[in-house]
Amino acid sequence: MSIYNYLCRHDLSMEIQLSEAQFAGVVLMGVLTITLILLLPRRTVSCRVFNRARLLLAAGTGVLAIHLAMQYILQKPGEMEAESRALLNLLFLMPCSYSINMSLLYLQRRGRINRWEWLMAPVAYGVSILLVAAVKQYDKSPLFTITPLTRMAEYTMSGLYALALMTYNLLQYREYKRIRHALDSFYDHSMGALVAWTKWSMLLLGLSALLVPFILFRNGQFIRVYSLFVLCAIYYYAFSFVCYGVSSDAKAVDMADASSAETEGATGCRGGDGGSSGQQCGAHDERIAAAVAGWLASKRYLQPGLTIHAVASEMAVSRTSLRTWLRTTGHGLFSHWIARLRIEEAKRLLLAHPEWSNETVAKACGFSDRIYFHRLFREITGTTPIKWIGQNRKQSARP
Repeated sequence: MSIYNYLCRHDLSMEIQLSEAQFAGVVLMGVLTITLILLLPRRTVSCRVFNRARLLLAAGTGVLAIHLAMQYILQKPGEMEAESRALLNLLFLMPCSYSINMSLLYLQRRGRINRWEWLMAPVAYGVSILLVAAVKQYDKSPLFTITPLTRMAEYTMSGLYALALMTYNLLQYREYKRIRHALDSFYDHSMGALVAWTKWSMLLLGLSALLVPFILFRNGQFIRVYSLFVLCAIYYYAFSFVCYGVSSDAKAVDMADASSAETEGATGCRGGDGGSSGQQCGAHDERIAAAVAGWLASKRYLQPGLTIHAVASEMAVSRTSLRTWLRTTGHGLFSHWIARLRIEEAKRLLLAHPEWSNETVAKACGFSDRIYFHRLFREITGTTPIKWIGQNRKQSARP
């Protein structure tokens, strides 16, 4: 007998497990809310953006804890139909999900949220409440008594819920790509691991929103598995949020984001009108190229832990000018440029010192570790260091 069939044949056991799961959810969300409100501020530096995002997340977990507590205390197993429970769930999940998703977007945007983004989900929630109230006023039925009109109102609510949250999810993904671009433009190596948790959080929260219209009106195993999935998704996001706040990752991301914002839309050369503008830009570009050539000759790119701010200071040019030079000359982002320079140096060392290990070559070229060097070497050259040495030895041995 399969596990699914076994569980389906033991309804009473599953109802007891559902009640226990609700209680566990109340405890879990309650602990997260307390941690976010009371304990986390003692471990984090004073940051207005992070603190407001923290309060938004705490509001979401607090609403969910209240919702689960009401279900655990007031709702007996089997007492409400699936559609009645769906209406109750939607009334609480909409503000809960709004606060949780807004906390991530607020953190990514560093507080720069426009009016329509603030109001989109509350307006959808208000429309849903008015729709349910109008339906109940029209058919004169109790709140959790399901009628055909009530069922249509519930489907409309679930559709609005999913649409609003998927819109926030798309905005979050756009910000994730922007932050990744800012990190690659500021540091000398990939720093995507700093914000990888936001990518997985977006995926889990977006999937939970997308499944609402299909799962929320079902009974049995589907709703139980979905509820567990939502709790795990929120817990993962909240736990990652806390870890992010108490680490130095937030400061590293803010530095890159602030640097990108300073130079966004700027150009490396600004002259007057007419021919003098072209002459000034030409002289400016020549000065940047000369500064870059001098820096490359000194092989300063082999130093680990470079940032575009430090490199621009060493060249005595502005970050905007250096970024513009990289873009106009086809070198791309700062981290990609540095990576290619280091890989070229690694190729030279591999041929000159075939007895050196990959770890020795990686450290000599400024890479943080052997694994990262090996992965980057393969991405750029299309092969591993060992295979590359063999191929180039064969070519050099040919007459």
